[in-house]
Amino acid sequence: MHLELTDKGFHLEGPLTFQHVRDIWNESQESFDQFETLEVDLADVSHCDSAALALLIEWKRLAIQQNQSIVFQNLPVQLIKMAKMSGVERIFTN
Repeated sequence: MHLELTDKGFHLEGPLTFQHVRDIWNESQESFDQFETLEVDLADVSHCDSAALALLIEWKRLAIQQNQSIVFQNLPVQLIKMAKMSGVERIFTN
């Protein structure tokens, strides 16, 4: 899993799973507050599990806490299904 910092936010590449989420969370903290509106591009996420959903929920919570907007782009179908099953799909809207 790789987190790339872009001029608008984060681009994630590879599997976003329990094995990688803690490192991604820690890496994202260094630059999270640099953006008024943070865009998170998940187009190149190859696989995700419930830990990925937990990460997005925490990013959303942190954005709200810091009066930022967060936009999730190119969500994997697998992640959308997990969010719907968990009743938290509203985190994907602003």
